[in-house]
Amino acid sequence: PPPPPREPYQPHNPIADAKYLRWEDRDGRTSRVLPPDSESLGDVARRVRPLWKQCIMRDVLDGKTVLVVAHGNTIRTLMQAIDNVPDAAASLLEVPQCIPLVYRFVLAHGKLIPEPCEGRKSAVDCAAIAEGGGVFDKADADAMISAEFLADEAELAQAQLRVRDASLARYGLAGGDESQLLEAVLCAGAALPGLECNVGADVADLEGAVRALRMAALEEEAGACWAAGADLYFNSISWGWDEPGDAAPAEAAPGEPAAEGSAAEAEAATAEAEAGPNASAGQSASAAPRDEPRRSYAVAAAAAAARAAYRQRRQRVIIIRHGKTHHNKLGLFTGWEDAKLAPEGRAEAIAAGRMLARHGVAVDVVYTSWLSRAIETAWLVLAQLDAISVPIHKSWRLNERMYGALTGLSKKKTKAQYGEKQFKLWRRGFDTRPPPVDSFSRYYPGNDVRYVRHVHDCPISIRESLVRSITSGKLVLHRKLPRTESLKDCMDRTVPYWSDTIEKGIDSGKSVLVASSENAIRGLLMHLLDIPKERIAEIEIPTGLPLMYDNVNRRVYLLEGDVDSYNFGKGGAELLFGCIPPDEHDPSGSPPRRTGRAASKPHAAGRRAPPPLQPVRRPGELRVQ
Repeated sequence: PPPPPREPYQPHNPIADAKYLRWEDRDGRTSRVLPPDSESLGDVARRVRPLWKQCIMRDVLDGKTVLVVAHGNTIRTLMQAIDNVPDAAASLLEVPQCIPLVYRFVLAHGKLIPEPCEGRKSAVDCAAIAEGGGVFDKADADAMISAEFLADEAELAQAQLRVRDASLARYGLAGGDESQLLEAVLCAGAALPGLECNVGADVADLEGAVRALRMAALEEEAGACWAAGADLYFNSISWGWDEPGDAAPAEAAPGEPAAEGSAAEAEAATAEAEAGPNASAGQSASAAPRDEPRRSYAVAAAAAAARAAYRQRRQRVIIIRHGKTHHNKLGLFTGWEDAKLAPEGRAEAIAAGRMLARHGVAVDVVYTSWLSRAIETAWLVLAQLDAISVPIHKSWRLNERMYGALTGLSKKKTKAQYGEKQFKLWRRGFDTRPPPVDSFSRYYPGNDVRYVRHVHDCPISIRESLVRSITSGKLVLHRKLPRTESLKDCMDRTVPYWSDTIEKGIDSGKSVLVASSENAIRGLLMHLLDIPKERIAEIEIPTGLPLMYDNVNRRVYLLEGDVDSYNFGKGGAELLFGCIPPDEHDPSGSPPRRTGRAASKPHAAGRRAPPPLQPVRRPGELRVQ
């Protein structure tokens, strides 16, 4: 049976968590998920089996190597689904932390079958034990698994010891000695910190302590609930939620529109709560007890408040260049070289995430490249937003421009060798390509297994296929991966991806984060802001700085700081932000002024127009948003 259900007034009840309001599957379909109040291991298995059959198995059948990173009971039920482990033995399966468990599969008669390990019990043996009324032990459960742990017996024992020590440390016990835990539990009057039920404690004192802890947690969450528009009022006497008729009407937060349809949503959520968390899955669920109206209203109101808060959020489009890398620090041409973030780059990404969090920016979906510097930047930003669960879509089309034979070379040395004019054409020109990289160079993406195996939306290169077929002595079909690119070539792959993929997310109302590299972003901004190709060389993109794109008025703005505080290049302030630099011959020294070019396009029908164009903020200026 499942454990007791989570009480609705607990501050960490997932019913009001925005991530469940707009859950997106692997095919991009968005739906709402109603989190269960409680689950047994069988309940977990019922939601894991469809994932195995419809998603994971599909990838394995496509020949992919799949990595599943999940939780103890989730992996336990996944093992049960793969190896057909009986329910009576599923709870005995051991899942140590951070020890890889590897399955290998074979295709037999159109079915995916795990390769058996030596000493593994067959399904017939398991069924015989169950039918005979026998009791499964841990050895029987381990023998039913066809996977292998990538660790020897000593490492597995150490993993189990780490899990036990972590559990003891959680309750304030010094590591290692299990007798301490037993003595603490069995001793009269012992109290383990963090436990709501302690052996030998006076019941009245225990209830008072639990009430105090819960009240403190609720008071801590009260401000956040009000900011989210939650119309929940806690009754400290009955430890329940006030009835709908007793609650005062919720007021919208300053500067936010009032929620629409809150009453109807609350009524619908109440009906959904009374039907139970499994009603949508077609499972039988008993109606909520008549003597628990407060709990039903609390769940309904929490769901309605979360939906209202989500609807009132302002949609954002954030474009960010990855943080600084070691190649950036050394002044090297990077291109498709998978350079890692430097410590300064990680700090930039974390600071960017904190800036977005200060302004209440939420992210629903992320688009990034296949380069680790952009992916890691997206991770670090999402971590500061508490949004690491949002979908991340990676595409090679958002990769940096391919610098060809210049990849890995020093910019200063290249400039000295070929002259400043040629250097500028290669580095910042619109349609000038650097010398191509050799087909057998390590910098050519056709020699990177990631692109060879996973790029399927490129045409076949006759030249590369012929060269590689002659070299290997067999027919090899090779994709037309770039050996060099101009900015125009880079835009030929980034702009269609924006139009065909990213804009769909924007049009659906999602807040989008695009994490990419400098030239990919320069090309996108050239397309979005109608920047002439003759002036695109004047634009630089700082590392780790969020650029807010207003997709309605087609303009870019900053959340904090002055445009002049960052290096956007010679014409970046004017071309990106509409700031005309002051005239050097003007004795008054007037500050930059705005042009009207970026706000000329009217907003689309059905979309809420953004606030008017904000003036350029200077350092030290306080602005309340």
